[in-house]
Amino acid sequence: MSKNKGLAEQDLSKLDVAQLHPLSPEVISRQATINIGTIGHVAHGKSTIVKAVSGVHTVKFKSELERNITIKLGYANAKIYKCEKCPRPVAYKSFGSGKEDCPTCDVSGHEMCKMKLLRHVSFVDCPGHDILMATMLNGAAIMDGALLIIAANETCPQPQTAEHLASVDMMHLKDIIIIQNKIDLIQENEARRQHEDIQRFITNTNAEGAPIVPVSAQLKYNIDVLCEYIVKKIPIPERDFVSPPRMIVIRSFDVNKPGSDYNDMKGGVAGGSILQGVLKVGHIIEIRPGITGKDEHGDTKCTPIYTRITSLYAEQNELQFAVPGGLIGIGTSMDPTLTRGDRLVGQVLGEIGTLPDVYVELEVSFQLLTRLIGVKTKETERQMRVSKLIKGEVLMLNIGSMSTGAMVIGVKKDMMKVKLTLPVCTNIGEKVAISRRVDRHWRLIGRASFFSVSTKTRRNTCKAKSWNLGLVINSRSSEASVFDPLGINPDETSGLSNIWESFVSILSPTYESSSGSKRDKPSSGRGVAAAIEDSSIDFGDFFKGPLPGKFLKLLGFLALSRLGIYIPLGGVNREAFVGNLDQNSILSTLDTFSGGGIGRLGICSLGIVPFINAQIVFQLLAQVYPKLQDLQKKEGEAGRKKILQYTRYASVGFAIVQAIGQVFYLRPYVNDFSTEWVISSVTLLTLGSVLTTYIGERISDLKLGNGTSLLIFTSIISYLPASFGRTAAEALQEGNYTGLATIVVSFLLLVLGIVYVQEAERKIPLNYASRYTSKAGGLQKSAYLPFKVNSAGVMPIIFSTSSLALPATLARFTGISALKNVAFALNPGGSFYLPTNILLIAFFNYYYTFLQLDPDDVSEQLKRQGASIPLVRPGKSTALFIKTVLGRISVLGSAFLAVLAAGPAVVEQITHLTAFRGFAGTSVLILVGCATDTARKVQAEIISQKYKNIEFYELDKYDP
Repeated sequence: MSKNKGLAEQDLSKLDVAQLHPLSPEVISRQATINIGTIGHVAHGKSTIVKAVSGVHTVKFKSELERNITIKLGYANAKIYKCEKCPRPVAYKSFGSGKEDCPTCDVSGHEMCKMKLLRHVSFVDCPGHDILMATMLNGAAIMDGALLIIAANETCPQPQTAEHLASVDMMHLKDIIIIQNKIDLIQENEARRQHEDIQRFITNTNAEGAPIVPVSAQLKYNIDVLCEYIVKKIPIPERDFVSPPRMIVIRSFDVNKPGSDYNDMKGGVAGGSILQGVLKVGHIIEIRPGITGKDEHGDTKCTPIYTRITSLYAEQNELQFAVPGGLIGIGTSMDPTLTRGDRLVGQVLGEIGTLPDVYVELEVSFQLLTRLIGVKTKETERQMRVSKLIKGEVLMLNIGSMSTGAMVIGVKKDMMKVKLTLPVCTNIGEKVAISRRVDRHWRLIGRASFFSVSTKTRRNTCKAKSWNLGLVINSRSSEASVFDPLGINPDETSGLSNIWESFVSILSPTYESSSGSKRDKPSSGRGVAAAIEDSSIDFGDFFKGPLPGKFLKLLGFLALSRLGIYIPLGGVNREAFVGNLDQNSILSTLDTFSGGGIGRLGICSLGIVPFINAQIVFQLLAQVYPKLQDLQKKEGEAGRKKILQYTRYASVGFAIVQAIGQVFYLRPYVNDFSTEWVISSVTLLTLGSVLTTYIGERISDLKLGNGTSLLIFTSIISYLPASFGRTAAEALQEGNYTGLATIVVSFLLLVLGIVYVQEAERKIPLNYASRYTSKAGGLQKSAYLPFKVNSAGVMPIIFSTSSLALPATLARFTGISALKNVAFALNPGGSFYLPTNILLIAFFNYYYTFLQLDPDDVSEQLKRQGASIPLVRPGKSTALFIKTVLGRISVLGSAFLAVLAAGPAVVEQITHLTAFRGFAGTSVLILVGCATDTARKVQAEIISQKYKNIEFYELDKYDP
C-alpha cells in the first residue's frame, strides 16, 4: 500500500471486522464514512459549496464545462477537523481527503495545537436541471443526509428546489441542512424576506426545523459554520460491518487510454457506496444482474459477473479494505469493456451467493402525489394534478441506483404490477420512486414499495463472464410463481395512506404562514433575519474579534516595506542624482510608486513594480497564448496558483533587468563604478524587490485589501506630504495664495470626481427563464449586467505615458537629432504632448476594455445561464449589442482618464506652481481606489465577525 504521509495504516492481517466502527482511526483516516448529498435548483451553487468545503471541483466532464452545470453525479471527499483552542465556529475547518490525521492549527497563536479529525464526508453533488431528475434520484439512494442549497438572489421555492426536497422526503431522509447561498449578492431586507419564505416552504416537510445557514460559497463565508452543522446535525448512521459485503454501483469506467498495450491494460473500475459488510483487496466478488440478454424463447436472461478486487481507493487514498459509508472506487480484473460509459450503474456488487435475486417484473404498493412538483407551466390547477395510473402506461422507476423503464401491466387501487425494461437486483421492501413523462421530461409523481415477488429472471447455466481470472462458476436458477396483483386483499396494506400524510402537505400550491407557536420561537431560531437586523456597524465593533490584530500585522508589514527605502546603496552622489530626477518622467513616476525610494536610492527602491510588470505581461500573454488562457479560465484555483507561481518567477527576471538598468543609469553619479559594485547593487535591488513582493502576498493573506495596491498606496501617501510641502513653501515664498488655494480645491475635486466615476456603472437589464413564474406574472427580481465606466483603471495612462517616453529613451541611446526633436515635442509642456496623450489614452482604453471583456464570451456565458437582454436575440446579436455598449462606455472612460492625466498639468500652468510630478492623476486614482476597497473589506470583516458572534440557530441543541 502507498505510504500516505500522516494517515493511519491498514493491515489486513490484523483486521477484525467485529471491532471496527466508523470512527476507527484506520477507517476515518482514509475513507469517508458518511454520504451527504447537495440538492437544489440548477445554478444555485451546489458544486461551488462542495468546492468550498472539500477543495474539489466536481464539474469535470467536457459537456459539463461547456454548459457550466452538473450533468452526472459529482463526488468529492472532505475531512472536518476541530481545534480545541479556537472559538466556535472558527474551530471547525475542512480540508481534502488526503490531509493528515492530526494537522496543526493555522490560526495565529495556535500553531502548536493539534486539530482533531471529527468527520470524513463524501459529498454527492446532484444535478439541478429538471431533465436530470433521474440522475438526482440515483444519488439519493446512497445519501445519509442532504444539504438543500437555495440561492439568496432567487425566489423560494424554485421548481427543482421543491422537487428535490420532495424526493429526499419520500426517501425518509431526515437529516437536512438548508444553505442560503450567495448571501453576498443581496441586501439585508431581501435576506430577511427570503429567510421567512424558506421557513414557510419547509413547514410540514422532513426539513421542518432544519437550520438555515447563510453562506457565500465564492467568498467562503460561514463555511466553518456549515462544517460545525455537518458534525452536529448529520450523525453517522449505524453501520453493519459483519454481514456479507454489498455495494450498489453508481459509476463505472475504463481507466485504460486508447492504444494501450494488452499487457499493460488494467481491469474495469466500479464506483459506489458499500451498504453493509467489508470489502477487501483480493476478494472474489459477484456483480448482478451482470450481462443481460435474451434466450431462445425471447425471455430476459442475466449472467452474473465474477471477478477479483485488485485495488480499493477512496479518492487518492489507497485502501486495503473498505467499509460502509463514503464513495469507493474498486479496481477489478474484469474486462474493462464491461465498465465503460457507466454500463454497470444500478447493479449490485458483493460476496458470491449473498446478493438478492434479480427481477424483470415487480409488484408494488404505491402512493401518488396530489399534484406535479417542479413543473414550470401555465396550465390550470386541474391539469397540474397527478392522474391515476392506467394499464399499458410507461413509467420510469428508480430502484436503488438503477433507473429503468416500466410498463404497467396491472393496477388496482394502490397496487400495481410492472414489467421492467432492465432487470434489477433488489430486496423486498426496497423503496421505489415513480416518474411519468410530462412535456417530454420525466417528472416525479409518487413512490412505491416493492413488497412481493412477481417473476424472477431466467438465469442461464453457462460459464460466467470473467477476465484474466479463469473462474468458472455456474449461476443458480430459480423460478417463482406468477402472482396476480388484482387478487390482493387491500386490507393487507391499509396503513399505506397514512405513511405519506406529512409528505403530501408539501404539495400545497401555496405556503401559508406558520402558526403562532412556531412563529414565537426564541430569537436564535429567527436565523439570519435576526442577525441582519442588528448588523449596523459601530466604532467599537472594530476592536472586537481579530481585526485589531490584523491591523497591527498590516502596519508591521508596511513598516518593514518602508524600512528598505531608507537603506541606501553605497558609493552614489545622491544630491546630484536627485537634482536630475525631475527631468525623467518615467523615473519620476517610479519614484512616486516607491514612495521616494528611487530618490533615496534605497535597496527596496524597485518596490512592487517588477511584480506588476510581470502581471501585465501574463495578462497580455493569456490573450494570445491558448494554454495560458485555459490555465486561467478552466483550471480553477489550481490554474490560478500556477499562473501566480509563473508571475513570481517572471518578476525576479524583471527585477534583475530593472536593477541593471537603474545601476547603469546611476553611473555618472557613482564614485567608483566597478564590476563588484554593479553585482552587489543589482543583487541588493533584486532581493529588495523580492522581499517587497513577499510582503505584498502576506498582506493579501490578511484579507484587508490587495497587498500590491496597499504597498503602492503606502508609497504614494508617504510621498504626497513632501510634494505638497514644497508646493506650499513655494507659494508662501512667492505670495501666490490664490494658486495654493486653487491647487487644494482642485485636489479635492479630483478625489470626488474619481470616487464618482469609479462607482459609475452602465446596467444592462437581464431576463432569466428560471425567474419567470405564471403565478407572479413576470420576473421575480430585477437582474442586470453591470459594466464599469472606467473598467480599464489606470492601465491606459501607464501605457500612454510609457509610449510618450519612448522617443526620449531612444534619442538618449542613439543620438539621432530627429528623435530628439520628437522627444522635445512629446515631453510634458511640449506642443504635441497634450493631444497625443489624449489620443493614446483613448486608444489604449478601448483596447484594454475589450481585452478584459470579450463580448463573445459574455454572450456565451449569458446563454449558458439562461439569461437574455430584453429585445435582443441571444448569440451574435447579444455580442454585437454588448460590443456597442462597451464602445460607448470606453469613450466616457477615455474622457475621464484624459482629464485625469491632463488636469494636473493644466492646474500647474494656471497657478504657476509645481505641485504635481509624473503620474499625479494616476496616483490619486490608485489612492482612492485602494482606500475604498480596503474600507469595504474592513466593513465586510466587521459584519462577518458580528454574524459569527451571534447564536443563529441554537447550535448546542445539535451536540452529539
